[in-house]
Amino acid sequence: MTDVLELFSGIGVIIDDAFGREEDDIIKDIKKSFEDAHVPIITYSELPDDDVTQNLKNASFIILDWNLLEEKIKVSDVIIKNNIDFIQKVCTQAFLPFFIFSNEEPRDIILKLEEVNLYDSGKSNFIFVKRKDDLKEASQLFTEIENWLKETPSIYVLKEWEYYMAKAKLNLFKDFNDIYTNWAEVLQKSYKEDGVDPDNELNGFIYKSLFARTSKIKFDQEIINNKKEDVSSEDLRKLLECERFLTKDVLSNKPALGDIFRTTEREQIKYLINIRPDCDIIRGSNSVKLYCLSGKVVDESKINSNQNDQIFFQNGELLEKNNNCYVAFIDDGKIIEFKLREIKIETWSKLKAQRIGRLLPPYITKLQQKHSFYLQRQGLPAIPEEAINESHDPSI
Repeated sequence: MTDVLELFSGIGVIIDDAFGREEDDIIKDIKKSFEDAHVPIITYSELPDDDVTQNLKNASFIILDWNLLEEKIKVSDVIIKNNIDFIQKVCTQAFLPFFIFSNEEPRDIILKLEEVNLYDSGKSNFIFVKRKDDLKEASQLFTEIENWLKETPSIYVLKEWEYYMAKAKLNLFKDFNDIYTNWAEVLQKSYKEDGVDPDNELNGFIYKSLFARTSKIKFDQEIINNKKEDVSSEDLRKLLECERFLTKDVLSNKPALGDIFRTTEREQIKYLINIRPDCDIIRGSNSVKLYCLSGKVVDESKINSNQNDQIFFQNGELLEKNNNCYVAFIDDGKIIEFKLREIKIETWSKLKAQRIGRLLPPYITKLQQKHSFYLQRQGLPAIPEEAINESHDPSI
């Protein structure tokens, strides 16, 4: 694992009323421990307002004192609500570690967080709660953070990835800036001449270049595999859906390859998926035409059943015929079967209100390729049933 301080490089934020007083406090020692380790810290003596909060999304971490009044005064419900509101606002803009270092009893804080689904005692959490008295020495502080990180794979992966991605970003933009400061204009000009969306192409170029410049990340397998938790079938489907399917709320108001639409036809729910390439539709208006394959929800009782129309699941995949393709899991974990025999040509204006999301590569790529192969298939004569079903001497 990369050194814990390297993983938490960047600007940290500490919110504690002690910074509004002159007397000593453990939180000031914690601040000094980070600064001695060359981690810059911004401090607030009270919760920042909304305008400031929205700019904390780029912070490396946030440390919060649960009681932003004098320590001898009991934490009021109003203060607790304000703390929770603040955490929730930050969570809508960023995924980052929250450290709650306070003189309050950790279990009392955790109970309040659990009431609003910000903490789950049975799982890893992005919030780390600890008493200030347990963090008096710098070695204690960083050991506790490292131990917590090892128990929280999602935060560890985020920080390890950010560490390598920051290096790649520096290399990418420095290389191009050193060659020509207005390199973006040169690239966009060539995209415009090609008749494609310049913003979309530049965005894709940057992502591909970042990936190419990212060193191979060595994730610590002991941390990733530390939690031997049994994942439920429902949660596994949700994870797989998140990996391959983007819901409509994160998509722009433009059509794209892989867009999926849910329609109703004769009181039956049907699905359409666009397989027309982005280069043909990205600059289109409402009248742009989409090439869609039609699909329906699979009856999962047929999977590996004894029914005549059973669906075979073997070696991690649903076995397909040459005229169909299965997509699992989308739209709340459903398995959809798309037929390749017929393409429906529909306008974006007609379908856009029915879009539910987008299927991502390599799944949409496979569907495109299979449809292309289907169009070029060569028909073969049927094998007579008698040649298979009747007994015969295999030595002949």
